[in-house]
Amino acid sequence: MSEYFAEKYKNELENINKKIEECPYEKPKKITQYLSNNLPDILSEKSYDYDIWPKLAFWQTYFEVQAQKDKNNEKYSNAFREIFKSALSPARNQLRTKIESDLENTFKKFQELHLTASHHDLSLMPPYSFLISFSFKLRKPYISRDDQDFYVIDNPVKKEWVFKLPFVAPSQWKGCLHAAMVSLLCKWWDAAPGDGEMTDEFVGRRLALVRLFGNEYGVDVSASEFNNYLDQYGGRAAAEIYHDRLRTMLREGRRRGRLHFYPTYFKKIDLEVINRHDRVTGAGTVPVLFECVPEGEKGEFTILYVPYDLVGAKEVSARTEAAEDLLLLADGIECLFTNFGFGAKTGSAYGLGEVSNDTKKGEIFFNSPTAGTKEQVINVPIEFQKYLDENRQIRGEFLDEQGRFLSNNSYRNTSPAGGGSLNEYKKFRTWYEKNKLILRNGQEEPKPFTFRTFRELKEVAGELAGLIRSSQEGGKL
Repeated sequence: MSEYFAEKYKNELENINKKIEECPYEKPKKITQYLSNNLPDILSEKSYDYDIWPKLAFWQTYFEVQAQKDKNNEKYSNAFREIFKSALSPARNQLRTKIESDLENTFKKFQELHLTASHHDLSLMPPYSFLISFSFKLRKPYISRDDQDFYVIDNPVKKEWVFKLPFVAPSQWKGCLHAAMVSLLCKWWDAAPGDGEMTDEFVGRRLALVRLFGNEYGVDVSASEFNNYLDQYGGRAAAEIYHDRLRTMLREGRRRGRLHFYPTYFKKIDLEVINRHDRVTGAGTVPVLFECVPEGEKGEFTILYVPYDLVGAKEVSARTEAAEDLLLLADGIECLFTNFGFGAKTGSAYGLGEVSNDTKKGEIFFNSPTAGTKEQVINVPIEFQKYLDENRQIRGEFLDEQGRFLSNNSYRNTSPAGGGSLNEYKKFRTWYEKNKLILRNGQEEPKPFTFRTFRELKEVAGELAGLIRSSQEGGKL
């Protein structure tokens, strides 16, 4: 490849060498200015042209090689490096603008296809299910490792496979939140007095993590040796109690957690430079480029709690576990975003965030078995009655093969019997979406609990946990 470029730019290189021989200056800045003014016009070209990149890259490499042969040429090599950077700046800025525009458009298509997180109808979930959702803003860049083998730099940020949007995968959220909550457990244990009562509390909190996330990695319930990290951290007495209770909990040997995580997508990409420093000299060695999601970018965090294993359990124990899990989860989320971080380089404070309530507040949706038991009566407007059957369900003529509302084009083209105008049909769809829960089961859709900060999240979780524990107050959720 180098021979190809050498032949292609032969005349230009001869001209460059001639200008170097005629250069009357010795100071680096003067040399750079002189060469910039006298080199071929391509060096001062400001248009966005991909052909300028291989030319400038070859010239920079060529003179770096010349500098290795003769130290006297090092000043020319440095000058060409500065010229190279200066000439690329306009193209780099235009390329950045193009990338940001492409990501923005892709993200909009992503939302139009309804591929981002959506709130489930919790009335279809087991009792005491809840969903926590909020927008967050990065306080520090997010760095991760992509699965792609070949990329322009060695450290690309993780991207969704099809649309190539930078994102945090559900498995990443699960691993990071679990690690953050383990760190909280260890800090609590360090501050706790070492008596038997605290040992039981440590075991209980550790079993709560199993309820939320499933089996601990590397823990064998039948093993007599306790080599797991938390086994070692809590001591042998706590490990023995934990394994005894775990055998009772894991009747089939494995357990699925109650938490379900949603992916988080971003629409901006940037670069971070991490420069390792020599401990003796204190000088940087080799700068390393990392692709990242920049500070200030916003994302959506959504987590669903489904206590599938509490179906049929005693009411008191179900309420107690759900309340404990909510409190632990609120503490874990705060620790993850404000202290622990997610992604790579969290030890250097990357991957931290804060609640962003510019557009909406954070929300907690909760499914109480007694919430909304009061029958709600709703009068269907006369003009909308034609779209419903005797059971107040949508008539089949107005649904497609997947059981969803006909699109505007389908309604216009098919003109279902008994239907009104397209404008009336659109109004009916809006009205039905707003009142569908009451129409289905006579219950009013419960309003979410809201919060603006992680501190408020913990306060709201505490209030909600108190209501969950109380059978009398539970009906007011």
